[in-house]
Amino acid sequence: MSGAAGLAAALTAPFLPVDLFGIVEGLARLPALLLLPAVWVAWAACRHVPWWTVAPGTAVLLWSSAGAMPLLLHASTNTTRGVVGAATALAGLGVLAALTARRGEPRLRTEDGPPPAFSVLHLLAVAFAGLVVTPALLTAWLLWSLDQGLRWGSGEFVALGWDGLDVAERTYRRGDDEVRLIAMVHIGDPEVYAELDASIPDGAVVLAEGVTDREHRVGTATSYAGIAANLGLVAQPYELGAGRAEIVNADVDLDSFQPVTLRLLELVLSIWDASDAEQGATRFARYISVTSKDPEVWLEAFWQDVVERRNAHVLGVMDAHLDAHPDTPDRVILPWGGLHMRGLSAGLEARGFEVVGTTWRTLVPWRRKG
Repeated sequence: MSGAAGLAAALTAPFLPVDLFGIVEGLARLPALLLLPAVWVAWAACRHVPWWTVAPGTAVLLWSSAGAMPLLLHASTNTTRGVVGAATALAGLGVLAALTARRGEPRLRTEDGPPPAFSVLHLLAVAFAGLVVTPALLTAWLLWSLDQGLRWGSGEFVALGWDGLDVAERTYRRGDDEVRLIAMVHIGDPEVYAELDASIPDGAVVLAEGVTDREHRVGTATSYAGIAANLGLVAQPYELGAGRAEIVNADVDLDSFQPVTLRLLELVLSIWDASDAEQGATRFARYISVTSKDPEVWLEAFWQDVVERRNAHVLGVMDAHLDAHPDTPDRVILPWGGLHMRGLSAGLEARGFEVVGTTWRTLVPWRRKG
């Protein structure tokens, strides 16, 4: 029922003012999740219940409830995501039905096995599967899905590593011109930032990111220094190579953003600007309440302004610099956020640049040093 309602919700959402089938899907999924422990208890109590009548249903239910990751990363709209997720859930149900049918009769026949139905060894095996194996597989799947999401969203510039969050530096060349894309995040290991700073050659041009707010449209600022300090890290420096390279602010001003994006930034920055945890929680709840309405509108505006508009601007600044020095080799460095890397990389390749080298660094280690 949940899968059918999800499929109906995905197909009718663009045409209905209220996501009626989405509500039905949520109501149908909740009992299934609540009954899942009881199903496992029944399986543990009766050793004649085949494992394949429980495991596939458990996997599909948990997977679809957690967003069907990472499959839905490749769906372009919420409607497509809903169709893919619901269809997969229905397909899983069909596979389960096929497995439980044999010559027109159900395969679940308790009289096939010798009595008694209860077995201590079977109970221990199911308990081990439920308390050890399932959580381990679920954790591995979540980490793998997160890694796939980071790689997909960044164009293979950000990934989860064994030692921490890894970022890539990719070098591109076109004739004598060289461009380096360095994926960044807001916080990181000070030693890695120092290494990056030292790697900037003399005479290079660094196209730095950093949105300005000349008209004070947002009215608040955020800093990641506090969070970074609590993690034993430092906030991202925005002027790598200062003193040796030419630093050019190649970002946009907030006056080019849509009102929807400005409102989103206000909500997000107000959370960072909270004076205590209680105020932060209240502002986060307000953020969820506002953005949960028409999420595609918020996401589209964010992507257009925060990612695509800024990517086009910095590539335009790069083009102007390269065009101004057609007869001399240039070294241009773009240390920008990981979310920009996919678009920037595509822009460079469209301009005839080719990848000649990639270096990975662990920017955010899982363990503190010292």
